[in-house]
Amino acid sequence: MVELELLADVCRGRSALPAAHLSKSFSFDLLMNLASNGLLPRKARAAALSLCGALYLDRFPQLPRCGAPRLPEVTPPLFKRRGQTV
Repeated sequence: MVELELLADVCRGRSALPAAHLSKSFSFDLLMNLASNGLLPRKARAAALSLCGALYLDRFPQLPRCGAPRLPEVTPPLFKRRGQTV
């Protein structure tokens, strides 16, 4: 339990190297299974969620230009106006 909290603290701050190394050992499915196991103590489940958040949620965007400002996409009208053919 304390070890999972320590690993989560190491990965906080968007440290890419520890997160890349630990994501090989702690898959998203493993951490979700630990967090949803009702037989484990609450502190252990909370530590698993904390590590999951540090490894998989609080990361730099992986897509190029993700978060860059842009104009909204134009969608076609849902109805046909009089005199127009679609």
